[in-house]
Amino acid sequence: QSLLNVLFVYIARCRDIPLFSYGNSHYNKAIQYITSHIDSAVNIGAIASYVGVSKAHLHRLFKERSGETIVNYINHLKIERAKKLIGNTDMSLIDIAVTLGYQNRQSFFYSFRKETGMSPQTFRKSIQKQYFTIYNGFYQQSFKKETDFFQYHTFVGAEEDLSGKRPSAQT
Repeated sequence: QSLLNVLFVYIARCRDIPLFSYGNSHYNKAIQYITSHIDSAVNIGAIASYVGVSKAHLHRLFKERSGETIVNYINHLKIERAKKLIGNTDMSLIDIAVTLGYQNRQSFFYSFRKETGMSPQTFRKSIQKQYFTIYNGFYQQSFKKETDFFQYHTFVGAEEDLSGKRPSAQT
């Protein structure tokens, strides 16, 4: 619950939305519902019911407060979540689509491409390439010679000898 509140405040601040001004309680409840249900199929009717307003009023209220439609807002949050899952897990793209409540692979891929300008596969490859470049850069910076690498990674059982010297054998 606390994490959701922090997320809500962060999103609101990023979008310059006044947090608790008069008339925002419906909007705040809608944001709270969306963020807590982002990993499932978010239904506008369910949000409106939770907030206690009609779907039309919810659409109008959301556009007025945020400057974007509620559908675009939900899609944006889902794609941001998808980007984190793609970059931080080895889940298949289909599993990610299902996890986020997309009805099929095509709608997920279409939404992802529309939001990011690239397919989910291309995004995953770019993340992997960035990681490899950073790792490879670290490797090249840290270990100028191959022997430096092997000296650093000398292990005896579970203990690492950080001095770079090979420990003497104990009998």
